[in-house]
Amino acid sequence: MNRLKNHLDGSSIKIGIGMILLFILVNFELQAIAFIQDDERITSVIQLEFSVEDSLKYITAQVNEYNLDSIGKPIGELDIYFYVQRTFSQLPIGDYFNTTDENGEVRIEFPHDLPGDSAGNVIIFARIEEDDMFEGAEVSGIASFGIPLYIDHRANKRSLTAASANAPISLLLLVNGIILAVWGIIIYIFIEIFKIRRAE
Repeated sequence: MNRLKNHLDGSSIKIGIGMILLFILVNFELQAIAFIQDDERITSVIQLEFSVEDSLKYITAQVNEYNLDSIGKPIGELDIYFYVQRTFSQLPIGDYFNTTDENGEVRIEFPHDLPGDSAGNVIIFARIEEDDMFEGAEVSGIASFGIPLYIDHRANKRSLTAASANAPISLLLLVNGIILAVWGIIIYIFIEIFKIRRAE
């Protein structure tokens, strides 16, 4: 009876180890298949083009399938979102829905009142945001579509109307001298009070 029980216990251990090894093997094969499918999945590529027609500035985005290092057919009926880089965030431009046509293209007009850098350059982004297959695809480009930023250096000169950092030196000396004189009088009064108390 004990021999049969030991035999059954040994068989149970072998079956348990076999089940664990089988589970590991199946899990490894599933991960390998998922990796292959992910490696071969179709993604998208976005190309930006900037143009000016009749003093109007346009941004054209071309979206194509991208698979195994090659550009494929155009992707139609896909919403593209356009943004312009600002100091702290990205400003949306274009319509709320900018949908590609059968050629995978969508074109928007650039706003005429957005400032750029000193040369008028702005950074423009095109992004796919709400699509299960292509979400996250993004491209950026630089175009001189903005209003050149003009810096008035006269505002940095010292004057009575300038900021405190650019106040006239004579005014700074006068104010600081008054402050030092007031503090000197206060300290002198405290010293005299201290001397009177010691004398008492």
